[in-house]
Amino acid sequence: YSFGANSITSSGGVGDCSSFVQYVFSQNGVQLPRTAESQYNSSKGTKISKNSLQAGDVIFSQGTYKSGISHVGIYAGNGKFIHNSSSGGTKISDLNSSYYQQHYAGAVRYTGANSGATSNSKILDIAESMKGHTKYDYTHKNSYTLKNGILTVDCAGFVTYVLQKAGVIKNGTNMTNYYKNKNVLNIKNINDLQAGDVIYYAGKNGKVWHMNIYAGNGYVVESTSATGGYRKVKMTDKYKKEFLTAIRFPQASYTTEETTQGTQNSGTSGNIFSQVFNEIGTNIFVAVSVAILFILTFYLLFKSFS
Repeated sequence: YSFGANSITSSGGVGDCSSFVQYVFSQNGVQLPRTAESQYNSSKGTKISKNSLQAGDVIFSQGTYKSGISHVGIYAGNGKFIHNSSSGGTKISDLNSSYYQQHYAGAVRYTGANSGATSNSKILDIAESMKGHTKYDYTHKNSYTLKNGILTVDCAGFVTYVLQKAGVIKNGTNMTNYYKNKNVLNIKNINDLQAGDVIYYAGKNGKVWHMNIYAGNGYVVESTSATGGYRKVKMTDKYKKEFLTAIRFPQASYTTEETTQGTQNSGTSGNIFSQVFNEIGTNIFVAVSVAILFILTFYLLFKSFS
């Protein structure tokens, strides 16, 4: 424990009560404010009565070292809560003790808690279900073809297909630099990985050369030329050395349409043209139609005068 500190990771670190709660919820796809008071007043949460407490609810104390909200922890059930305390660091305490009863301020339940874990579980289930149904093809750069039950992909295409089927990205999404998207949680520490996270690897030049899906316990699921399609393998030393970042999706937000035949090309020139046409094609069509009508009208008027 250190008041005002915020450097907690899965392997330890230093923080205070509110940075501990913030870290735990971030690992489950919920981004909370930094201080106990702002967490208590966050619009993401709903105030609940003490009699309605459930494990995972966040409980707040007041008047411990200052007036107003001054301490925060996570309810663990059976009258216990987990918190980062100035007297002993992270520990489990009795909410019904005279001290915490005296300083009890209220509790909050945050919307979306554990939704990230739910999305991750779905991502991993889909990835592992592709065993025996995946064929590797390097020419499928960041794209896939699904035909007769066989998925033909490169490494990025495999990830793209899994995420689309899990409902966390739109069809046509290019995954190469998706870790820069503000709607995903970036996992910078390899020790903080959770099953279902998407891992990016880059060389010294910073260019992404591979991606796969973390399966837990040091394993990854991926599509590579080494096995002709699908494999679940322990992370190699090269993977650990060239780990760039990983992304986690707070919640599934898109409805996918499964394609049984044909190719989904993310990042090819044909797909880029298609996306552009979808955005401006209607306007072009209207403009051309108006121009043709104008020319035809002028021609008919000219003929009538003649």
